[in-house]
Amino acid sequence: MQHVMSSTRAVVPSTATFKVQRQHALRMRSSPRRGVAARRVFVTRAQEAKGFGKKSKTKVEQIKREEQKAAVDEYEENLEMQAQYREDERSAKLQGVPEVVSTRMLYRIIGFAGVPMVTGFALFPLFYYLKVLADTPVDVPVWFAYIASALTFGGAALGITYGALSASWDPRVKGSALGLEEFKQNVPIFLERFKRN
Repeated sequence: MQHVMSSTRAVVPSTATFKVQRQHALRMRSSPRRGVAARRVFVTRAQEAKGFGKKSKTKVEQIKREEQKAAVDEYEENLEMQAQYREDERSAKLQGVPEVVSTRMLYRIIGFAGVPMVTGFALFPLFYYLKVLADTPVDVPVWFAYIASALTFGGAALGITYGALSASWDPRVKGSALGLEEFKQNVPIFLERFKRN
């Protein structure tokens, strides 16, 4: 019986997505059958333990059978929930990123990375014009051109990351324009998945 009880404490696989884990936890909490058999055995014991005399041998055997049946019922229910959980996890992996979310990410990446990149490309002709073609040439230091291009192209690289992480990963929620709240929500999820892989 100890083996049956210890095997009911199953460990949830660590490769699941956060959505499937949340659904599984809610299903475990809201299951109406969970623990009903164990409560029934407890109530039966409490009702039978009214006197101080010894229990009859058949009553002890009956209680043991009920305890074993309750443990087996709980174990089978746990196996069913695990199978359902694995099926949900498998279907979530097959679906991947919804199209709405990937489109939302793409638009945000274009906005946050495209603007600094176009600015960086526009700086080269601007510096050339100021130094060579202008009526009154402006002596722009070379280090200033390097710093300006590093900031713009570096900002474009960061814009790719921020654009993907600041998009709302929930297909039903559009998210805000800057995406600060979404960024705060998505970074821990991203880091957790990165650590797993």
